[in-house]
Order: sequence, then C-alpha cells, then structure tokens
Amino acid sequence: MDSSDKSIRRALLPLAQLAEKHACAILLVRHLNKRGGGRSVYRGGGSIGFLGACRSGWLIARDPLLPERSVLAQIKNNLACPQPSLAYIMNPHASGLATLSWVGPTFWTADQLLARAGGAPHAFQRDRACDFLTTFLKEAPRTSREVWAAVQEQDLAERTIRRAKDDLEIRSKRIYADGKPLSYWLLPGQTLPDTVIRDQLPSDLEPWLAPLREKFPPSSPLDDL
Repeated sequence: MDSSDKSIRRALLPLAQLAEKHACAILLVRHLNKRGGGRSVYRGGGSIGFLGACRSGWLIARDPLLPERSVLAQIKNNLACPQPSLAYIMNPHASGLATLSWVGPTFWTADQLLARAGGAPHAFQRDRACDFLTTFLKEAPRTSREVWAAVQEQDLAERTIRRAKDDLEIRSKRIYADGKPLSYWLLPGQTLPDTVIRDQLPSDLEPWLAPLREKFPPSSPLDDL
C-alpha cells in the first residue's frame, strides 16, 4: 500500500467531503511511532499525511511530574488561535465507565511532553522554565519570594530559572519596605505595581547594599543583592 503524503490525502478526501456534506466532525486516532523524542508533529504513526489532511491535531500524554494526571496538548490548529494545554484526571466509576475531571491549563506543550517521555536533555527544563515564567509573570510583576515559592512547586532548579530569566530578559527591581529589601521580577515592558510607593525606590542602590547583605540575608535564592 502506498503510504506517501499525497496518497494519504487522496484517500482521506472522501471523508472530508462526507464531513462537509453532513456538517459533522470526523475523529481519527493514531498511536505514536517508536522514534522517541522529536517534534510532536512527526511522532504520529504512519504518514504525516494523516495530520496534514486534518484541520487540528492533539496529543494526549501523562503529566511527567504528576503521573496521576493526563494532558491534552495541541499539535496543530488551522481553525483558531493557539489553544492552551489542559490537564485532566480519570475518575473510575462503579459502572466501569470512567469520567473526566478537568483540572485546567498547564504549562506543558506537546513537544515538551514527548521530549520528557523520551529522556529530555537539560535544554528541555530551560524551555519549561521559560514557559513557566512567561505565564506566571504575564498578569503583573511578582516578588522574588513569590517566584521562588512557585518554582519549588514546579520542581525547577534555581540555576535553570536564572538561565530562563536571562533568556526572557526579565529585570529585577528592588524596593525597600520598612528598611528591608524586596525584589520584583518584571517581563520586558512591565512596570512596578501601583501599590509600590515611588520614594521606596532609591536612585543609587550601592550605598544600601553592603550593610543590607550582612543585616538581611536573602529570603530566597532568587533575591539578587
């Protein structure tokens, strides 16, 4: 049987015409091939023509950090803007029919899920850290203490987070509240929250740093003093 991209598309054309005629959607289920790692778009079994003929493609995989959860992640979407990955849990039922409980958005992408499953290099963790920081700081700057608490929940290393911070050009902005230093992390273009009093921002930090390093050790490894 010819499994070329062109042949697969030709074979699936009647299905597309059938869906258009009856205003319905057709669901195709594929297993992953055994290549391991690699981009998700190339990991489906058989010809890539199967994915090419579809308007959207999705991957289901276990959450690498929370194996009791699964993740629905987008591979391809020609119908709308990029969609977030969603985590869910399978709930067993006495009848034998399991039900789904949607947990909500998660940071994992389809490529990351497959890379982790195939033994991801350290670069994968750095990518995940970038995704985490981008999402965590999207709404507003956060203090380094808030960032560090969330980092620990994500099981990301301090070194990885610092590298991701450099990659994203995240700035640290320090204020002094009640004589104690407080550091905010800001994405490019962000400004400090309106709740920060402007006279808490000294124009020259250096006279403050030496005595503060000794008197007030960092509250988290992410404080840059």
